[in-house]
Amino acid sequence: MRTGTDEPDSNKGCTHMKLFILDEFNSRTEYNVLTLYFSAESVSINHMKDGVFIIPGVILNKLTENQLNKIFDWLTLKNNQMIILPALNKLDIGNLFRSTVPIKIVSIQLKTIDHIPVQYGIETNVRNVIFKDAEKILGIHYRWHTGSGTLTICTLPLLDYKLGSDESIVHKVQKYLNALILEQAQDKEETTSVINDCFKLDEIDQKILLLNAAGIIDFTRLKEALTIYFSINIEMKKLKNRCLQLEKHQFVSDKHIRSKTIAFLKEKKLVSFLDVIKEQEEKNNDWR
Repeated sequence: MRTGTDEPDSNKGCTHMKLFILDEFNSRTEYNVLTLYFSAESVSINHMKDGVFIIPGVILNKLTENQLNKIFDWLTLKNNQMIILPALNKLDIGNLFRSTVPIKIVSIQLKTIDHIPVQYGIETNVRNVIFKDAEKILGIHYRWHTGSGTLTICTLPLLDYKLGSDESIVHKVQKYLNALILEQAQDKEETTSVINDCFKLDEIDQKILLLNAAGIIDFTRLKEALTIYFSINIEMKKLKNRCLQLEKHQFVSDKHIRSKTIAFLKEKKLVSFLDVIKEQEEKNNDWR
């Protein structure tokens, strides 16, 4: 098998990364096997952190539409990476995550790659192919655009518990896992920034600030916009309380956006999405 680059490097960024697994499925065997190679923090879909998430593909069929939307929103942030690994089943990944090109997991005739049995391939025309043999694509990186995170799919069953019991294969599995993780997703040194403010912004707070910056300030319109753009339904009383907290911590002042908010949006790589919302607002005045 060849890779999209050279042979996977066993020394590639193994020690300075934020690796996460989904708390809702943390008892899965694949996650237990992962601990043979990396330490990982268990985090809920509702509180996903920046970094690298590892997800067994079969989990995707068990997620609600709302949960898939949360993952998609997380993937829109630059430097985030989600790695989908076996266990797998036949699945239209492109449809789940709104890719601009087809990405499908398909069954293939069982083959062995470096003593690792493989029974799924990827049907796609994604250009960034990282693993393939003479016939099938077995690994890809996909980005929606230059400002988005990365969706990585690998059909080699690297988290199969049977491989973890074979010392002759463990080193090879380690190399393949290392090769999947992008350098841009590595953990960074702690720096002083607006994000380190003692007031922690959760996902809804971030979306409120994004809409505020797009000019949506009125509470009624803001509530509607949260539903329309992000499928977030929130009670008016809770929305007002959140807005008061944002004002208290100087993200908003007298219904005007503060420079602190703009700095936050830039740091979270959300400015491009701010422009999209502004453009959409201009085109769809009818719902206001």
